[in-house]
Amino acid sequence: MGKTVQLEVLSFVQKMLLGVSIILYAVSLTQEAFSYIYQEQVETYKGWVLALMGSTSVLGGGLLEWFIWLANPLYLFSIMYALKREVSALLTSSIAFGLALSFLFWKEVLAAESGIMGPIVSRGAGYFLWVLSIFIWSVAIYWKN
Repeated sequence: MGKTVQLEVLSFVQKMLLGVSIILYAVSLTQEAFSYIYQEQVETYKGWVLALMGSTSVLGGGLLEWFIWLANPLYLFSIMYALKREVSALLTSSIAFGLALSFLFWKEVLAAESGIMGPIVSRGAGYFLWVLSIFIWSVAIYWKN
């Protein structure tokens, strides 16, 4: 039989970084994530709205937006996997960080279900705190592994 590979038990530093990551994630939900222009008006989203409603974006034609939203469950799964000492925590945290960071390079988002795109005018503290929280967790998970 093959030997099962497991992560080491989280160290004190990893646990501290996990705590910081979760706090930053929670704070990011209360902040403005990004703004875009739709019908000559600036629309702004808070992090909590995107976290809750992002899963439904695919229903309105926002397949790419949905992929970015997937960073949220991947981040949470990564934490669960790490607590269970499963190696898949490494991959899920890396993918979550890559997806979250990729939004930085977007120029526009789906502004309406009709397919109209709206140019992104700014990314707020919520976005950067969200990315930072996932980055900190990704660093923590690789700390000893």
